[in-house]
Amino acid sequence: MNNNRFLIMLVIALILAGGAAWIAKNWVVSQTAQKSEQTLVPVVVAALDISYGAKLDANQLKLLGWPKDHLPKGAFTDIKPLIGKIAQRAFVADEALLEPQVKDKSVGSILSAMIPEGKRAISVPVSAISGVAGFITPGNLIDILTTKNGRTYILLSHVKVMAIDQLVSPEQDKPAVVTALTLEVTVQEAITLVKAMQSGSFYFTLRNPTDKQNTAAIPEQENKASNDSNAKESTSQSFAIQPVKPRVTVIEWPSGPGKRQEIDEGANLEPRQQAKETVKPGQRQEEAKEKEGAK
Repeated sequence: MNNNRFLIMLVIALILAGGAAWIAKNWVVSQTAQKSEQTLVPVVVAALDISYGAKLDANQLKLLGWPKDHLPKGAFTDIKPLIGKIAQRAFVADEALLEPQVKDKSVGSILSAMIPEGKRAISVPVSAISGVAGFITPGNLIDILTTKNGRTYILLSHVKVMAIDQLVSPEQDKPAVVTALTLEVTVQEAITLVKAMQSGSFYFTLRNPTDKQNTAAIPEQENKASNDSNAKESTSQSFAIQPVKPRVTVIEWPSGPGKRQEIDEGANLEPRQQAKETVKPGQRQEEAKEKEGAK
């Protein structure tokens, strides 16, 4: 009896194991078939590492099969439209090239093809001290400081460095003391820089690329208002001269020859009124009696 039960359980276990293996095999086969049935389309990728600002040619590009359902937006399917374009960033081998990452090279320098629409490139002088000891490289973000009327303030914030001297590649990772920085700015920012260059020098502060805070520049009107406020505060601290009320001194001799009166300048009272106020009642009679007794 026990042997029969054991045999029955063994048969059932074998049947279940065989069924599981059959299901797993069918699933693997179906997945492989789906992958093989996927449509691949040719996509232009980098045949080797491409540096920032490089002019593209056929030797730097190749076609690679890419699943049609996962085709990147803006990908190229033909190499010819890319010949002569300028790389706007660095590419590694087998990386797909997309439309926003390349620009047409028109007449002019490679740098001109790298300037975004609505922006301008302008160069400003720099030294080892004002340029963070040469640690500013292409692609960095900086703030520009200047001094006017004794006040130092941020002129422009979050400005992109396009080139240092004649170097435009952001792969420059070693400090280099240069004499000029080429910046990517708007037209109005370019005008602001030219005006500031006429009145003073610049200092540059290097920003962390993840720091997106835009520090607003202090406008000229604010400087003027601050100077006016300081002038008013200084004036209010001066001491005002208060008018001093004059003191009246009255001296009057008895009536008769030799009468004398002295009144300080600025007195508002009449001499006779002042005399009456300063002489006690009966004082004149007593003084007359003393004089007669003396005689």
